[in-house]
Amino acid sequence: MGVNCVLNWETGKSQHVNAGYCAGVVIFLEDYEGLDFKARCIKLKMRLDDVIGGGERAATLFFSKRTSCSCLDENKRRVKTHPKMSICCVCNEAKDCKTLRRCGSCKIAQYCSSSCQKNDWPIHEGHCEWMRCILKEGTKSSEE
Repeated sequence: MGVNCVLNWETGKSQHVNAGYCAGVVIFLEDYEGLDFKARCIKLKMRLDDVIGGGERAATLFFSKRTSCSCLDENKRRVKTHPKMSICCVCNEAKDCKTLRRCGSCKIAQYCSSSCQKNDWPIHEGHCEWMRCILKEGTKSSEE
């Protein structure tokens, strides 16, 4: 279904949403070796933000890596020239990844400007430490 969403990308926003949902299921089911459930959920959110915010380029590359069929080859060649995109976690605008900045502490939250980062800090501050701890503990618990 995800591949069909990519192939029919031009038909509308519903295809973008469906591709995102399909990607979310695939990402969650993939084996994030070395991570417990909570850490996997955080990684899921990061990857899903990248796939959904990355538009056609991200969805095409995501599904082309996971299918043996050559039906996405033409799309893949075409979108490779598009810039890599993701979304700001405050204003939800899709931006070129080169311009987005990740939180220096948790490395998860992405911001398009210092204004967005400052506005988000009162909310993000509590989540930031929690996410770092979950990722750290999730990796430790699986190593034992």
